[in-house]
Amino acid sequence: MERALLKRTKDRLLFKLGYIRKNEESHYEVLTDYDFNILEIWVYDIESKKVYKYTYEPSNSSNNKSRTQNDYQQMFIQKNLVNKENIKIGSDTYSCDHYKIVYKDDKGNEIIYEFWLTDKIPGKIVKYKFSDIKENSYLEATIVSVRYNYKIEWSDF
Repeated sequence: MERALLKRTKDRLLFKLGYIRKNEESHYEVLTDYDFNILEIWVYDIESKKVYKYTYEPSNSSNNKSRTQNDYQQMFIQKNLVNKENIKIGSDTYSCDHYKIVYKDDKGNEIIYEFWLTDKIPGKIVKYKFSDIKENSYLEATIVSVRYNYKIEWSDF
């Protein structure tokens, strides 16, 4: 999987995504809000060389207030800073701030969000881990390379 942050505004993020599965390639540009709800997606069809755009309607739930960039910046405050850690990506090592945010939902379920951030790479996130204590499960990812030559190809954002 390949992921790159192409553009960021106060309430939207545009990503480039690429997958290779069983020798089949898929390429996308995806517009999300800061909760990573998909708003629009552009799919590149390799065979036809055409781009298809899909638009998704946001939820009309009154409880579903979309976060903004400022909301996320508020999470990365001193009280949530655990420590500094060095993370190796390829031949480079990055000094990262490790943040841990504990969230309890209405039912008392505890979810722990951890981020390792540095200003030295685009998008700042070097590693993340989301742990669901009740489910005894987690999702973790670390970037494997840093590139700077990504460009918006299909979206009109």
